[in-house]
Amino acid sequence: MESSGWTGKVFEEDKVKMFERQRQKPEPEVKFAVQEAEDFTLIRFWIENGPIKPENLKNINPPQAKATRGVILSGSGPVWLFLALSKHYHDTCWIAIAIDDPYPDGAVVVESHLGSVKVGDVICTGNSCH
Repeated sequence: MESSGWTGKVFEEDKVKMFERQRQKPEPEVKFAVQEAEDFTLIRFWIENGPIKPENLKNINPPQAKATRGVILSGSGPVWLFLALSKHYHDTCWIAIAIDDPYPDGAVVVESHLGSVKVGDVICTGNSCH
């Protein structure tokens, strides 16, 4: 009977190589892009290298925003990431969250220090707001 060449030693070596590749995998990272508008700063974010974990919040470095303007946060991530970013931008005039449904060209205000902008207002970010 011929040997197939598959041995327990080869299997163990493959497991070690797979474990090493997993250990070398980079940590999840939140990336940012900033776009300035007349009355607000749009901060888009996304996660690279897999899902983010709560302990990754210690390593994020959100971009600066002018306190004299509003901030719109747009991205995809867990609710606690949006809340942590909102806390970071607390000193701005207002904070809104961009959502696709039902306002594809708008962002809903979730915090405001201005009488003229109220929680629940929709800030237009595109050509057609509701």
